[in-house]
Amino acid sequence: MSQDYTKYDALELAGDAWFIRWIVEGDPEANQFWQDWLKAHPDRQSVVDEARLLVKAISFKETPAEENTVQRLWQNIDTLTKEAPVSTKQPRSAVIRWLGYAAAAASVALVLFFALGNGETTVIAEYAEQRTLFLPDSSEVKLNAGTSVSFDEKKWEQERVVELDGEAFFQVKKGQTFSVKTERGTVEVLGTSFNVNTHDGRFDVACYTGRVQVDSRLGVGQPAVLNPGQRVRLDRDRQEMQADTFDLQRDYWVSGSIEFESTALSDVFAEMERQFDVEIEVKESQILNETYTGFLVQENLDSTLYAVCWPKQLKWDRITPRRILIEQQ
Repeated sequence: MSQDYTKYDALELAGDAWFIRWIVEGDPEANQFWQDWLKAHPDRQSVVDEARLLVKAISFKETPAEENTVQRLWQNIDTLTKEAPVSTKQPRSAVIRWLGYAAAAASVALVLFFALGNGETTVIAEYAEQRTLFLPDSSEVKLNAGTSVSFDEKKWEQERVVELDGEAFFQVKKGQTFSVKTERGTVEVLGTSFNVNTHDGRFDVACYTGRVQVDSRLGVGQPAVLNPGQRVRLDRDRQEMQADTFDLQRDYWVSGSIEFESTALSDVFAEMERQFDVEIEVKESQILNETYTGFLVQENLDSTLYAVCWPKQLKWDRITPRRILIEQQ
């Protein structure tokens, strides 16, 4: 072979046709070549192992996916890779292009794309990241940090149901009833955009377009029907739902900033931990009962710490890059 494989990383190696013939097809000639190559370059074993996992993670021997499923996969891939483009040294086939995108989009993308055979799909946005995915009907879901959603693709035509743990913004295509199930209640719509937040015991639902029906599992009152600019929130102390309105023109987390209105610092710090993937320790417990009104700027932890702590006469120290101590001045 003319290629200098010593300069290949795992992604490039997984995209090589000769390497794939060895891993997938067990081609004797390819097997002999790679066994000899590994003996000559034992220092590349870890790269080969990683590339092997990438290749084996994808199986195209099952029943081919339907065309609309393939289109949705590419839609999800294109969305994920807008933030993480992959450069290549040579033209790639569709399969190899898929591999590169999946690796660049991180392991959660693999969960999304490899769940086709089972029907049940779970997508996770880890701390300090947000994700966008498209459901089988092309409805769009934006996941905030520390959020997971699950749905059954095989049952999607019969019932559009998504299970949510965390916070997500939904833009639902018109059609039959669309339901979002959470531990504390269910949200039902026909075609609309809305936000649901279940972090830290919340159950907050805000309607942006269309109409939204919210049925709380608290067993208090009738289901609430929301119009644009209306929302319901769970009062966690009283364990009851409360309704109010909000300004549709104001920013929300999808646009890059998170707004707090008389929010307990315990909730503010919890949100900061999710958005920046840090651990916040508070020295005096009474600090957590204070409230904060303002914004969290998702791109800058230091600016957020200053905005939250300075008005409260709090000081913060970075014990480690990911561990922050907050105390009274």
